[in-house]
Amino acid sequence: MATDTTIRLNKHEWDKLMSRTAPSAPVRSRKPAPVGLEPHYTPEELGAAWHLSANTIRRMFENETGVLLITRPEKMHKRGYKTMRIPKTVADRVRSKCRVKGMEEK
Repeated sequence: MATDTTIRLNKHEWDKLMSRTAPSAPVRSRKPAPVGLEPHYTPEELGAAWHLSANTIRRMFENETGVLLITRPEKMHKRGYKTMRIPKTVADRVRSKCRVKGMEEK
């Protein structure tokens, strides 16, 4: 039997943990924010913003570096699930590649 190492926290516990680990004063640096702290979008959110379907967004980002793909494998009587979260920097990178391709066609 496999052991589940996932830690589940409710909102109160999460806020308490973050208040202990967060720096007391903002640190100014030119480094980009770590991937975990930047905004992440669902395919539905990006699709709505870019006027594309969620399936098109999934196909665009399925092989991109930096996209978070959380999978739950198929079990005997339950289908498998894949959850995709797209960091803002990855979305910006793909968007700029799409714009460059569109400009070259003209």
